[in-house]
Amino acid sequence: MKRTDNIKQRQIKIAQHNLAASEDIVRWLSMTVACRYASMSDKTLMGYIKSGNIYGTKKNGKWYIDRLSIDEFMKSDTVFIEDTLTRLKGKVTL
Repeated sequence: MKRTDNIKQRQIKIAQHNLAASEDIVRWLSMTVACRYASMSDKTLMGYIKSGNIYGTKKNGKWYIDRLSIDEFMKSDTVFIEDTLTRLKGKVTL
């Protein structure tokens, strides 16, 4: 087997592993877990849900929030990203 074939085989295995790992991530989060995931309070998160920026649904009296909609919202909200990075930089000491 050529060296390039061996490298391609390893790349395929890594890609398959990454795909399988991404499928293990839970999509629907409870309100508590979603707040921790998004680094925001439940009131702030509920405001984004009510405004339609983040998708959530209420089932049997409990809110469930779509993790992918949180990810998309965070990617689109550069002000929030910059603010979060500033707060994190203050907590990290090198």
